[in-house]
Amino acid sequence: MGISQRSLIGAWTLLTVLSGRTEAAPWLHLGSCVLAKDPQTELDATPGFSACARGRAGAEITATFGNANDNHWIQHADGSLGLYYSDWLGLLGRAQFRETRGLGRAPGSPDRLVAPEYFLVQLGNPALDRFRVEVGRVDVPFGVGLSEASASYRSYEDHRFWDGPQYGVTLTVDNKVNTRFDVGYATDDFSRLTKAQLEAPTAPPEAPVAPGIGSTDLRSRGGAKSGASARLAHDVSALDGSRLIVSGYGENHGERRMGFAFVNVSRRDDLTLFEFARRQVRPDGQAQAFSQVLRLAYLSAWRDEGRFVGQFDDERFRFRAGTFGREVRLFGHAVLSLHVSYRKSETGDEMKRWQFTSGVEARL
Repeated sequence: MGISQRSLIGAWTLLTVLSGRTEAAPWLHLGSCVLAKDPQTELDATPGFSACARGRAGAEITATFGNANDNHWIQHADGSLGLYYSDWLGLLGRAQFRETRGLGRAPGSPDRLVAPEYFLVQLGNPALDRFRVEVGRVDVPFGVGLSEASASYRSYEDHRFWDGPQYGVTLTVDNKVNTRFDVGYATDDFSRLTKAQLEAPTAPPEAPVAPGIGSTDLRSRGGAKSGASARLAHDVSALDGSRLIVSGYGENHGERRMGFAFVNVSRRDDLTLFEFARRQVRPDGQAQAFSQVLRLAYLSAWRDEGRFVGQFDDERFRFRAGTFGREVRLFGHAVLSLHVSYRKSETGDEMKRWQFTSGVEARL
């Protein structure tokens, strides 16, 4: 079940054209998807059927100082669509595409990822209802996993800190004041998993995933994979407005995860994130080494059509890395970006890399 880059870009182009025809299609909302009336304050504001579409497509080129073999080109796109049949029933989906092509002295075949992220039925309105249920291809509720760094920088991260089985159900309980609780259960069949989901994330030669923390041990055991998770978020007034998040996850094959995150949004809408997650393949944590990630991220608000993006990651056994960049918005839908990144291997080979990434995106 996949979609091509051409389909994503074509859909984005079509929706961009439609964005100039909102009077002919008042049910269609693009980008920010803001309703004309607030259903919380206006009794006649129930939207009925409506649709919300978002998407972006772009390309990046990365130059590595001191090692031309690591130079690469990335094309990427992602898009989401929500169809809302009433104020309590919706159908939501999101998919992504990424193709990485080496530009070194002996470039190999491109590394390509085409995959749906989720496709589900949602019962309940996030803005109005205290209870919400999602059924289908879901994201298990664990941690935050937020990253607005360049696609090149994100391609090195290990998504297994946040991913899990795909088909299941999640329940959200929200007091609409300061506390939210998510719980989920999902299952999968290894025979249906894609290569990208079963193997380690894209990583440079100097930073392979450490032995003992991969998923090959789970594949050798075979059978279906199922997991349950829970996530508790609580808002506090410290530092203008902050959220504390605690998560836990367990699988029938033995994998265990725990996580903690702190998110702050300032009065100027600048976002700061600290996240910690630990993953161990065996419950006792002794048969195989555990892995963990520490992430510190900063995302400024858009000011004068520009914003700053910064991130630092420390993945045990793999690397320590940081990036800082500037994004500039042009003509409302185009974004130009420049990022500088540094990555130091933690595998004992002492390799270090400075990288410079420039990119362009079209955003809806």
